[in-house]
Amino acid sequence: MVADSPSTIAGSQTDPRCRVCHGSRIRAAAKLTSERDGREYRALICRDCGLLFADPLPDLSFEGLQRVYGAEYTGDQRTIEKDQASLDLARTAVHRQMDIVERYVAPGLALNVGAMGQAIHVVQDRGWRLSIVDASSHAAETARALWGVDVAVSRIEDYAGQGEAFDFVRMGHVIEHLADPASAMRNVASIMRPGGVALIDTDNSEGLRSQIEGWFRRLVGEDSAATWVKRFTGKELKKKYGRLIPPVHLNIFSERAL
Repeated sequence: MVADSPSTIAGSQTDPRCRVCHGSRIRAAAKLTSERDGREYRALICRDCGLLFADPLPDLSFEGLQRVYGAEYTGDQRTIEKDQASLDLARTAVHRQMDIVERYVAPGLALNVGAMGQAIHVVQDRGWRLSIVDASSHAAETARALWGVDVAVSRIEDYAGQGEAFDFVRMGHVIEHLADPASAMRNVASIMRPGGVALIDTDNSEGLRSQIEGWFRRLVGEDSAATWVKRFTGKELKKKYGRLIPPVHLNIFSERAL
């Protein structure tokens, strides 16, 4: 374990391993205080595969997920797409993804993991028979009320489908929320037909913006970086590290880790 000092965060492992490659070369990058649950977390980086992950894990039981992904979170997601420009941008991005998917598989039975956002409309518009699953009861109720769609309420790790194998599973900004991504992907594979396609859309922990932020935090120190960023952008670095925002975003993948 490479760190500035021993962890004092309740519930942390003293010697955590990477959740993806299980490597032990871990660097402690920052301490974060969540605005959602008030808990303290460490932002850790795997030196071997580049995964950025939060420690300790929050309560991610079904009941715990309802507390994290309730009315406030669902409302935040709706706010993102309120203006027409944002809607058009989201739809264009999903159409580009589907252009790639349909090179490999013709429209058939699809599963979208997540009930909010423009993906469900675009996938349906392109001729796919769509099922939807969401771990949030509130998000499912919201989608039913807004769009009249049927949504199964389940963690993707537990979802068994309705007996038919899926041709396509879309996980748009989902994998960063999962406590055990490998277990979730094994379940996704089990509900797909041979030759099916899974699309995973997520942030890059080694992207340019993340690299610049990490460089700045190391250069001036965590406290000074938080002060300057708060002053000029209004953002709270003490609540997030890049796109790592526990207890919501728990794992941010590099291309190697993904």
